Amino acid sequence: MVFNRAARELLKRVADGNVIIHDWMTYIVISAVGGTIFYDRKPSVKYRQHGDNLVGSNLSFRARARRVKMLFEGQWKEWNSIHLKELERLLPDITDENRKVLKSFVQMREADGIVQRCWHLRKSGVYRQTLLGEIGLLFAAMFGKV
Repeated sequence: MVFNRAARELLKRVADGNVIIHDWMTYIVISAVGGTIFYDRKPSVKYRQHGDNLVGSNLSFRARARRVKMLFEGQWKEWNSIHLKELERLLPDITDENRKVLKSFVQMREADGIVQRCWHLRKSGVYRQTLLGEIGLLFAAMFGKV
């Protein structure tokens, strides 16, 4: 990841050690305030995984099964709660449009029924980048695990 000084200063406001998935949070923070994100499909460095990775690569069946297990055990929901709390620090800087996204996402998490959770998820516009990720997000929302 490469980012400018403005992004660095913004990230320092949420980087108090409670952030779980740093690359995810970096993306959310920068985009929430209307920053520009450039995604380069061509890797510049090889993916390095260390023993303390919480999530790691999801290329193998075993790794994907581990992620599904974490999802249904509530790990993702807990991590989202931590990240949402950190985002509260940035509310004054978040664009109006992204505040609406955030509000719908929170409403989805708080909704009682499957239909309401799915409706708020769709309304929020939040999505995953792959078909499997998108299916996982939908099931997670349906079962209140986001």
